[in-house]
Amino acid sequence: MLKRSSVRKLGRSKNARTALLRSISRNLFENGVVETSDVRAKVVRAYVDRLLRSSGNLMLDQRKIASTLGVGRELVYRIARLCASIPNGRSSTRIVKIGARVGDNSPRVKLELLTKLAPPKAKVKPKEEAKSAKKTEGKKKVTPKASSRT
Repeated sequence: MLKRSSVRKLGRSKNARTALLRSISRNLFENGVVETSDVRAKVVRAYVDRLLRSSGNLMLDQRKIASTLGVGRELVYRIARLCASIPNGRSSTRIVKIGARVGDNSPRVKLELLTKLAPPKAKVKPKEEAKSAKKTEGKKKVTPKASSRT
């Protein structure tokens, strides 16, 4: 008896499909919004929700996110904090239709995170800040001369 697969193939092999899901979800976590096709957005939404639903120990969540997405420590920590802030039974993403693509008329959507990730802290050392200030003080601004051609 033929049984249907619960996984959408997206016209790709398993390795290409997982690479696509990781890439789109990584961009979603970094930027907060991703523009993609309708079917891909639905698959990525399920992937991201499943990743964020794995609740439990914060350290274990961070390890799982890091191994799944392959991102840096700072983004992993921000995503793990996002996991803790999402209420149960709610989706963490929203799909907004934005029209059709010009070339092949495929439906395009915006996939958005509902809760914003905390922005990364800017680390500036005081020594480097003082050096850059000294360099800009000593230089004079040069204005281009107006040409005499008419």
